[in-house]
Amino acid sequence: GTATIEDRITTTGTLRASEVVTLDVLMNGRLEINEGPAGRLYAEGDVVHKGDEIARVVGEDVRLAARMAAARTHYDAARTELDASRKLFDRKLIPETELQNKEDAFEPARLELDKARHTENRNLLITPIDGVILKLARDTQGQLMANGQLVNPGQLVAQIAPLDVLIADVDLVGKDIALARVGLEARARYQAWDDREFKGKVLRLAPVVD
Repeated sequence: GTATIEDRITTTGTLRASEVVTLDVLMNGRLEINEGPAGRLYAEGDVVHKGDEIARVVGEDVRLAARMAAARTHYDAARTELDASRKLFDRKLIPETELQNKEDAFEPARLELDKARHTENRNLLITPIDGVILKLARDTQGQLMANGQLVNPGQLVAQIAPLDVLIADVDLVGKDIALARVGLEARARYQAWDDREFKGKVLRLAPVVD
């Protein structure tokens, strides 16, 4: 018969996510954590999906909303005039110079709207990946920040990581070092889950021995 031969090593180590995404504050304002699907404010440990708005920074909402509305109105008017001019030009009812003038007027309106959208989006903190919230904004005493508290540019609002793939950093000593090679399949068990195996492979061996 045949059987799989394996070496079993008892050791210590730590688990970490393969990547961590950090959502930071870009503009001064007041923090507002959003509600998740559970009908309560997002909390550490919650599962989130790509595109979810975790929080926003408010404080200039009225000014930003007015700017966006004005930019949209200007854009819509310039777009309508340009479309009408193109139809007239196709029917040879206006000269090419008049069409060019409308095109020249439309471009600044488009750029103005894009800029207004960009400014508005800077206040939204949206996760670019599926994952779990590892950490939410905390104050200098380590307490979770409440909605309405002031935040500054660069301040961490959320850390999100995918937990479907984890990396185990394990300590090997003595003869166990010689048993591991990059690419070998591996199975990990932890005493808290005696009946569960975590399958993977050896990704990297540290180049130095501690």
